[in-house]
Amino acid sequence: MGCRKKEISAIPKAVQVREDGKIEVVAATFNIRNENNGDLADRAWPLRVERAVRLIRRIDPDILGMQELTHGQAADLWASLPDF
Repeated sequence: MGCRKKEISAIPKAVQVREDGKIEVVAATFNIRNENNGDLADRAWPLRVERAVRLIRRIDPDILGMQELTHGQAADLWASLPDF
């Protein structure tokens, strides 16, 4: 389930632990690069947000960190990834 929002009515499920006691976790961190009105072409945030969303969905991380995120960028990602 990872970073994805859990259903309120969902019953917690057991986590499979390997014989050596380790639990596998997928972590990702992104330097989103702040939104800049001077950015042109593929560096413009409206184009980068689409790629960022596709990548986050493909990786499907359990833990996700982001750097240089502005409020507007966070809002765009939050709206584009409602299940996270």
